[in-house]
Order: sequence, then C-alpha cells, then structure tokens
Amino acid sequence: MHADAWVRYDLQSMHHERDWSVGRLIVPLFLTLGLILLLLVLWRIEPRSMLNAGIFGVALVFGYLTLVIAAFNAESDRAVRIYGILVLFLVIGLPLLYIVGSIALILNGRTMARREGVSLAHMLGPVVGLFPVLVIVALIGGVFLSFLGATSTPVIIVTLVTIACAIFGYFLWNAFCAVSYGWFYTVMPKEQDPDFIIVHGAGLIHGKVGPLLASRLDRAMAVFEGGGGRAIMIPSGGQGDDEPRSEAFAMAEYLIDHGIPAEKVVPEDQSRTTDENMRFSKMIIDKLAPGEVTVVFVTSNYHVFRTALIARRVGLKAQGVGSKTARYYLPSAIIREFIAIIVMYKWWHIVPMGLMAALFALMFALT
Repeated sequence: MHADAWVRYDLQSMHHERDWSVGRLIVPLFLTLGLILLLLVLWRIEPRSMLNAGIFGVALVFGYLTLVIAAFNAESDRAVRIYGILVLFLVIGLPLLYIVGSIALILNGRTMARREGVSLAHMLGPVVGLFPVLVIVALIGGVFLSFLGATSTPVIIVTLVTIACAIFGYFLWNAFCAVSYGWFYTVMPKEQDPDFIIVHGAGLIHGKVGPLLASRLDRAMAVFEGGGGRAIMIPSGGQGDDEPRSEAFAMAEYLIDHGIPAEKVVPEDQSRTTDENMRFSKMIIDKLAPGEVTVVFVTSNYHVFRTALIARRVGLKAQGVGSKTARYYLPSAIIREFIAIIVMYKWWHIVPMGLMAALFALMFALT
C-alpha cells in the first residue's frame, strides 16, 4: 500500500507539473494569437499606423516567448537544443549583436563620409554607434573619481548614465517596432493597377537624375508597365537652392526618355518636403479625378513607411512601393527616418519620457 501510494503521488505530481507547463504555454500563446488577430483587423482598416507598429513589436516578443516555453516543455533532444539556442540568443546573441551593430555603425560613418560627404544626416550611424562607448567611458570616470575621494560625483554620474540608458532603451524599443513593421509594410503586396503613381524626388546631380532618384523612377516605371500603362505618373519635387531646375521636370524628362508617353506624365514642381510632396500631389489628383481612385507612391525602401504615415495624415489614400537603396546608405537613412517619425508623433513620447525623468529624479533625490 505504501508503494502504491507513492506511485499515485508521483503520477499526480507529473500530471500537476504537465498542467502547470501547459498553463504557462497557453497564456503567451493566446496573447500572441490575439495580438496577431488584432493586427490583421487593424491592417484591414488602416495599415499606415504606428499603433500597428507597436502591436507588431509586442506580438513578436510574445511569439518568441511562446517558442521558448514550448521548447522548454517539449520532451525531445531537438527541443532541448532549440531551447538552448533561443535562450543563448537572448543572453548572449542580443548583446553581441548590439555591440557588433554599434561597431558597424561607427565604421559605416567612414564609408558615408567618403561617398556622401560629412554632414549630421550622414553621420547619424556613428553617433548612435558611439553611445555604448560613451556609457563605458562615463562609468570608468565615475569609478576613477570615487578612488580620488569624490562622494557625490560618482552618484550623479551613475544616475545620469542610468537616465541616458533608460531613454536610449525606450527609443531602441520604438525603433525596433517602427523599423520591423515598416519593413513588413514595405514588402507586403500593393495595388498592381493604380490610377496614379506618385514618384518622390531626390536631389539632382548637376541638374540630372542621380542613382538614388533613378532607382525610384525605374521602380515607378515597373509599376506603370505592370498596370498596363494606363496610370498617370506624377513626378514630385521642387527646385532646391543648389539645383538649376526642379526635380519634377528632371524626373519627367527621365521618364519620357525611357518610353513613358508625355501625356501620362504630370509634374508637381512646387514641393520641398515629403509632406508637401503628398499634399500637392493630392491636389493634382483631386483636380484630374475627383472621384474614388487608387494611388501608389514610389520612394526609396527606407522611406516608404514614413511617407505612408504622411499620406494618411494629409488625407491621401495611397500605398507605398520601395525602390532599392545602396546598402552602405541604409543605416544612417533608417536612423534619420526613425527620428523623423519620432518628431511626427512627439506628443506620444512626452508622457513616458516625463515619467522616466521624474522617476530617476526621485531616485537621485533619495540617494
């Protein structure tokens, strides 16, 4: 009887542990599926949304957590290996990826300086990449000052470094959501037979279309031909201070020279920003076709998501298609786009940033 009682106890314990393991898996699994379902509904309503980006990021995190728990609970050697890989990626892979990425951003600055020149816009990669170096230097300085007998200065340094890391982490999370969802939005299929195709301008080189702009125009012509050549093309871009003519007319010339009928090209030559690109192009579309129309805009792949957000803000129902960009140009360009998105939605970030600042100020006051 004593042995039978132990057997019953072991069986009950096993069932209890399995029920507990299944319970731990069900919660993140249902959260992941719920977030995916919500994202699908919101995508059907409006794909051009930062709310979608946030849900997309959280769904990825819960999806990863679900995989970790499922691998942990599975009873096979392969599951154990998968579990080990997933955990090692979190513990070692992510920090290593961040360090390698920071070094790559710093090195990319040299390439950008050589090919594009030195400017703040081109040096955003190295600036972001130097952040961990600055944190380490600040911490070493705090330790050195403590050895010299300073008491309050190291505390101040540690507090400031903590605040900086918290703010940086906050923006890193937002960047993860925006960039991952932006990539997802860019690669998803768009309208194949639009009524209008807006092509966003870029700086001219000695009055001529440069490689970056040519890539956009070539992609736009592919969309035009894929739709049977019936769309109206709107090359959009004004004349910069250092340009001999407007980007729109240089783009129109390029399109016509490459076989697009002149009557299918309607330049918009007054805009100087992406916001104006969309607003002024919308005015042309409303004038030519006041009813319901389908619109596709073409810009560089890194620029698609923010342009889509702007199109929504100005009331233009348009979806974006991206053209290829040189790989060396992408890091600083993506960082620049993310900063511009943060500025667009700056009021969204004031409350969490203010709460973080208040929390750390309170911690500093109590130390």
